[in-house]
Amino acid sequence: MDRELQFINELNRIESGVEFLKHFKNDKKLNEILFTEYLGTKLKPDLDIFISHHISDEEINLGFSRAATDPENEYPIEIITNEQGETFRHRSTYSKIEIYLKDLERNFNYLNERERRNDMPDKYLAHSIDRVEFINKISRIVKNLILFPEEKANSKKGSRAFIKNNITELENLKLPNLTRYILTDFLNEQCKIINDDYDFIEAPSKTFAIEYINKYLNKLDKNTDYTPTSDYVLFKEKILNSDNILLPKVNIKEVFEFFKVLTEEPKDKEDFYLSERKLLIFINNTFIETEKEFTKQKFNIPLTNKIDVRSVFRRFQDYCSEFEYNQKRVKQKYFDIMDNSFEGFNQTDRKKWNDTNSNIATITNKKV
Repeated sequence: MDRELQFINELNRIESGVEFLKHFKNDKKLNEILFTEYLGTKLKPDLDIFISHHISDEEINLGFSRAATDPENEYPIEIITNEQGETFRHRSTYSKIEIYLKDLERNFNYLNERERRNDMPDKYLAHSIDRVEFINKISRIVKNLILFPEEKANSKKGSRAFIKNNITELENLKLPNLTRYILTDFLNEQCKIINDDYDFIEAPSKTFAIEYINKYLNKLDKNTDYTPTSDYVLFKEKILNSDNILLPKVNIKEVFEFFKVLTEEPKDKEDFYLSERKLLIFINNTFIETEKEFTKQKFNIPLTNKIDVRSVFRRFQDYCSEFEYNQKRVKQKYFDIMDNSFEGFNQTDRKKWNDTNSNIATITNKKV
């Protein structure tokens, strides 16, 4: 099964339980963005893929249909022996199809045990939408909106601040279409609550938030800079074609290619240090929009071996050394590129700046 088909099947499977995923099905651009991010997640053993290689959905459905219409033949007789050695005939509580699927799951779990996991055939591996970073962020934002804290809803100031914070988080994803969809979903749900007279006491207390969102969406409609197809693809294109304000003699595409390795390492962990999205945000914040304040980002996994990541940034200093004429400030400048952009570093890392290893290989020659 190819990766695109796996992606479509997973999206169809989980979409019914995650309301906002419908927008990733219906909006072609969002679908492309999600698929790109999906392919960036680590391949891991997948039970559904394993099962699909042994039995088709049609055969599974047929098995359950037979179990419902012909239990006499589909629920096998088991021979049970008690402690006294007596044997009894007993009809199984599981149908033949259920027993077969449980056997497959046991076989999968056996292959997936830590000592055998590296031997799992590639055909049983899959990426996962659940491991796409921005999907988890969106889930949290949507949950916040649904649960709308009562203490926020009961005051104009608190209500607007709450909504504004959630909109800011949505904007930071650089997916304006999705921001529009999610906020519109929220408005529609509030209207439904009011029209159905459901929880009527609570609903009017959210009018401040509804008013703020309506104004925001109207402003978005009038904003000539807003392009319905901008989303992530154009965001990436915009970043890679921007001027490097921090290091004018180093092309932004070079910066991207140099640090791209952090989206591919470590190969033996649950996730990579950065998603491509986080890498682009790092480049934008640190090298392009240098005058704007920003919040440090977190790596996707704990920095158990800080020297590995620190070495990448230290070698970036070497990579750019020919353009640095003031050597007195070079160490602090390149340490700040790392320390000001990501959580997890301190002055001890500055002292150990020149202690490096080669666990993460970086490019050494300029290619762009």
